[in-house]
Amino acid sequence: MIIGASKGLGRALALAFAKEGARLAICCRTAENLLRVLHKPGRRNCVKPISA
Repeated sequence: MIIGASKGLGRALALAFAKEGARLAICCRTAENLLRVLHKPGRRNCVKPISA
């Protein structure tokens, strides 16, 4: 699980682990931030949004 995955170090870690094939749970402050991280051309995702 990576918290703060939409910006800075959290984003860099999430992308690096994903590139290596890791299965991740990431948290962002807003759904918009989450979607920006996840939806990039060529990236395979299995997204299960959870609201708090």
